[in-house]
Amino acid sequence: MCDPGSFSLVDFLCSSAMLQMLFLSLHFIVGRAQTLAGSCSFDNGTCGYVSDPSLSKWALNQNGRFIAVDGPLKEGRERAVLESPELDMSDWSCVRLVYQITGSGSLQLHLRPEGGTFDHTLWTADKPSDSWLVASIDLWNTSASYKMVLEGRLGGGANNSVSIFEIRIVPGYCIECKFEDPHMCGYRNQWNPNVNWYIGGPNKETQSNPSTWTGHYMYVDSTYASKPQEVARLVSPMTTTALSGCLSFYYLQSREVGSEFSVFTRDALGQGDEIWRPGIYHTSNWTLVQLDLKAPYPLEVVFEAAFSNHSGGRVALDNISLSAEFCNAET
Repeated sequence: MCDPGSFSLVDFLCSSAMLQMLFLSLHFIVGRAQTLAGSCSFDNGTCGYVSDPSLSKWALNQNGRFIAVDGPLKEGRERAVLESPELDMSDWSCVRLVYQITGSGSLQLHLRPEGGTFDHTLWTADKPSDSWLVASIDLWNTSASYKMVLEGRLGGGANNSVSIFEIRIVPGYCIECKFEDPHMCGYRNQWNPNVNWYIGGPNKETQSNPSTWTGHYMYVDSTYASKPQEVARLVSPMTTTALSGCLSFYYLQSREVGSEFSVFTRDALGQGDEIWRPGIYHTSNWTLVQLDLKAPYPLEVVFEAAFSNHSGGRVALDNISLSAEFCNAET
């Protein structure tokens, strides 16, 4: 029987589908990590966000839960601007934006300095989707105060809209994740019919006493691997500003034979570069990895598990973090 109080390799191997469903449900309940000023789920209003009255209006849905600009818009007013309250940006933080574009339209996130009128564009999206999407945008630390400006634009026609479901601002870099966030910190599983990354738990934090280990993790299982080199990829959000430092994470690999685990970066054009592969594949305990990361241009970090057959076991991953200083002082 799995013991959630002291997570071991035995517990790691005895998870069931029913338990995973329970853990997934609990994940969304307990996953509300610390949020910063400027966050809003639009449940009971707009949290201090205001629509520019000289342009088209962002309207709160009558049932709550999201704010939107809908077509058709009047000629000359094809855009709507939503301004945040002033934000303290003394520490690095990450904006996670849950949004949807329907039909023809775009959504942009700008930063506007206190008292200024010039907007610095951080992020743009213009692809329609049938469901909500999650964007992760880094906000660098600065002594100045800023406002976030969300600009929605619509093409002509009545069936176009841009909607925002949630604005979630959390401390730290967007690439960091303990997998307690309800949106998995913007990480996504690259779908494979047979092997995929799933949420598991409970699991450890980086604490020395096993009796206090709690939380969730990501794992991939080889049970349904049907051919050699079945690959599962867990992909980080694309960086939106230059980053460098020490990337660290914990991993657990249950079998020495039949599975491989590696980490690589991938740019916006899809070009990849492997940055880590373990010297020993089997680990009986959670193992800390630290490696230097340089991202002068937009990059994704991809965690890849490959299985040669259905008995390749499992690979698990947790506590991805980034320090501004390199792991190696000589880097």
